[in-house]
Amino acid sequence: MWTPDGYVYLVVGNDEIRRHVKILLDPQSPENVISTHCLSLFPGYTYSASAGVPIGTSITGRENYLSIAEVEIRWNGINNNARRFTGPYFRETLYESSTCHVMESDEFYLIIGRPTINRLELFKRNKKRIIAAWRGYNTSVNNENVDDEQESAEDRRKKAKEAQKQREKEEKDKRVKK
Repeated sequence: MWTPDGYVYLVVGNDEIRRHVKILLDPQSPENVISTHCLSLFPGYTYSASAGVPIGTSITGRENYLSIAEVEIRWNGINNNARRFTGPYFRETLYESSTCHVMESDEFYLIIGRPTINRLELFKRNKKRIIAAWRGYNTSVNNENVDDEQESAEDRRKKAKEAQKQREKEEKDKRVKK
């Protein structure tokens, strides 16, 4: 993940207001996400909250990330310290419009996800593999059964290890008898 400084722009009343934020560029995130904490930096800005819609799960698979709304924003990066060999270059003049899911959190301001990263080719210069702690929402996984499935897998591994020890013991006994 790369976390450059940037600006988020929202229309409040008849004015467009700008706020300085840390932007998380996360190639594992399937969506652009803005936090309720970030939106609270814009006094007077309102959005229509709805029931949580799953947009992802934590890397452990035990926590669902829910979107409570969608908002339209404009954003851009700040080119301070962006000219480095390990990260992409942000042009200060590039203003990007994005639809973002709103997530209740104070852990981040703005996450730019994989579709936007790919479209803007933000990581094209970086040839290293990037690992992040976000993955897309898999509807076939039931998070309520994760603990049971983990215990079941541990039991299978334990039984396989015991069976291996038993086979090794039998082979050793056969060699001793000869």
